[in-house]
Amino acid sequence: MGAVARVILIGMFALNPRLRVLFTTLADSLVTEAPEIDLPPNVSLRLALLRGPSARIGGGDSGQLIGQDYRGEPLGFVTFGGVYFPPFAWHLASDKCALLDHEGWADVSHWLNFDSMSEQRLATACDLTLPFVTHPMQHPTHKKSWLMLYAAGITEIVESTDLPRSLLSRLR
Repeated sequence: MGAVARVILIGMFALNPRLRVLFTTLADSLVTEAPEIDLPPNVSLRLALLRGPSARIGGGDSGQLIGQDYRGEPLGFVTFGGVYFPPFAWHLASDKCALLDHEGWADVSHWLNFDSMSEQRLATACDLTLPFVTHPMQHPTHKKSWLMLYAAGITEIVESTDLPRSLLSRLR
């Protein structure tokens, strides 16, 4: 799991070049393959299970559902990068991220410090129950009320809403 988490994080740096400026120490640690990777304060690597035949990668993603949750608070997120590719969804986000918290995404930041050469089983690496999610733009009810925000020319987004069944069957 350590190698996978590091590769996901490296991919987020490729999709969001601004991260190299925001998190120079983290970038240096990834480039030099440091044995320990520390995320900046109040930032976490989040994980959930992805449902549906879609994939999406983006170098910084933000948005908000129009409306509020049951407590009257807005549900949304601002993340530094997101990867939605079956069977997982990942976000590099702040520790407090309303929609990710509401959906129950797991904080797997500690995976960055697993030995990248050793093998871990998901069942032991993540003691939390992972929720099934989709990106709000592809969620059956959220897509109609999702207000997406992004920086043109900075935020790269690549998306497929219908991955081939042959690919999806190999991932099971």
